[in-house]
Amino acid sequence: MIDLLKIAALFVTIVLLMRFRISLGPAILAASVLLVVEYRIGGGQAIGTALAASTSTQTLMLVAALYLIMLLEKVMSDRGMLQLTVDTMNELLLDYRPVLAIMPALIGLLPSAGGAALSAPLVETVASGYDVSPEKKSFINYWYRHICEYVFPLYPALILGSVLLDVPITLLIRSLFPGTLVGIITGLLVALCTLPAPFANHRMVGVERKRALLSLLWNVWPIVTVAILTLAAGIHLATSLAIVIFVLLVIKKYSGTKVLVLAREAFSWNVIVLIIAIMVFKEIISVSGAFENLALHFQHNRLNPVFIALTLPFTIGLLTGFSPAAVGLSYPLILNLVSAGSEAVKLGAIAYASGFAGVLLSPVHLCLVYTVEYFRADLGKVYRLLSLPVLGSLCAIVLWNLLIL
Repeated sequence: MIDLLKIAALFVTIVLLMRFRISLGPAILAASVLLVVEYRIGGGQAIGTALAASTSTQTLMLVAALYLIMLLEKVMSDRGMLQLTVDTMNELLLDYRPVLAIMPALIGLLPSAGGAALSAPLVETVASGYDVSPEKKSFINYWYRHICEYVFPLYPALILGSVLLDVPITLLIRSLFPGTLVGIITGLLVALCTLPAPFANHRMVGVERKRALLSLLWNVWPIVTVAILTLAAGIHLATSLAIVIFVLLVIKKYSGTKVLVLAREAFSWNVIVLIIAIMVFKEIISVSGAFENLALHFQHNRLNPVFIALTLPFTIGLLTGFSPAAVGLSYPLILNLVSAGSEAVKLGAIAYASGFAGVLLSPVHLCLVYTVEYFRADLGKVYRLLSLPVLGSLCAIVLWNLLIL
């Protein structure tokens, strides 16, 4: 119980600081300091952990990836590629609202940290000209970016879950797919159906449609190529982005001076501080022993396995904002509570869903904090929009596994 109160204090601190207009990066760093005090972590250990987290290869590659995403956005915007992509999609579908959801959903097939940074400018471009609030743009970009994480087999958390359960990944997906279905429906109810009606569009036929499709392919090839290089070739997102940006700059015949101008415009200290703050927080929470204390508390009190599968992964997901951590840290304990087989898969699916719910609501989830910063939205209002879809998807998976499968 003490650990739960300490964890609650961390999130209250972040929310209060944001209410006083403190940026997310410094707010998360302040929560890390509070964590050090709460768990009496030595000064030397805390500083060493923070330095190691700030300079790790994972952190540096993540910083590079997000910077290159912003640079790619600058280049594509500078050449009108984003606007042409959006215009063509609107003409093909005759409605901007499904386009708003399709853009982040497509980027969501790229299972990498901070993918919402790639779809945010697309959502902004689609919504331009319509009265769409920053909070709804944030919700749409964030929610549909993650809508396939219950069912897309390339996501690391799904792969890890199937390995720990020792079952085919398709079996785990069968237990989780209601989350995506309910997520699509609740997303429509919360945001898309409440948006203004589209302007009248010319209905395309024959040659016009073919020309529009070719235009769409020509303008989205950088994003598609990044996805192919990352998923099919297994190249790191940062490296894939660097390759695509280099080719794009050559094709568009950019001068060295223009490249430097765009490179300076793409740079943001706020994003760098935000990434470092998140990585530091994750490492300090790891060395604090909070997870181990919670696990021991659950075991000691012999709580119901379903209750543990709902609370422990959720807490870990909320603290880390990282799905593989929620799965990897909770599954060993939870799977010891039931025998192998269908019961283990059901409990594993519930644990995955609750952990992912925590991740989606985590104030240190990179996609969430970046999206809110990008659209300059109110985090509290974004949380209110997220509450029904997150709860609905979680309940659908729990009921599907306990009552139907």
